[in-house]
Amino acid sequence: MDYARGSSVHWALRAAAMTLGAALVVAVQRAVFSYLPVGGAYPDLTVLAAGLMGLLRGRRWGAGVGFVLGTVADVQAGWLLGAHGASAALGGLLAGWASEKVFRDSVLVPVTVVAGVSVVCHMTYTAIANAFGLYFPWRLGLLEIALPTAAYNAFLAALLWPLCLRWHRDRILEEPPPAGRGGGR
Repeated sequence: MDYARGSSVHWALRAAAMTLGAALVVAVQRAVFSYLPVGGAYPDLTVLAAGLMGLLRGRRWGAGVGFVLGTVADVQAGWLLGAHGASAALGGLLAGWASEKVFRDSVLVPVTVVAGVSVVCHMTYTAIANAFGLYFPWRLGLLEIALPTAAYNAFLAALLWPLCLRWHRDRILEEPPPAGRGGGR
């Protein structure tokens, strides 16, 4: 059996790990952080994770992680299936785009990007909900949900960014290069 990078088994194992990780993030969001509001704000771990992954790995990874996490959150919530997935994917994509334009090693950059992405994601979710006939007021959505959530996510990003950088440098950047086709060096 070939477990080389790019094989279908390798891809399936990564997809399974990503789905289980997504379920764990959503479970922590619902079981832990729903009981830890700060000033009435709750963090959105799906957007936080998508934003951090986008900053670390780029647009494709950020959008992919955002879509998977958001979709798992939508399935768990049981309504507007795809709305959170689409908005978190947009957030991961924007964070990945920002990572190509700015220097990421300063903690101020991820804090700012995650806060901005959080606002964009929540306003995108509001737009999708309104498009499907649910009335989510724009002002309320921005002032009482998006901005406080962005502040909470920014605080968590400041705490998590050094750990994410270390993990990224130790695990991802230290991986051996993929084996070339045709064998040999």
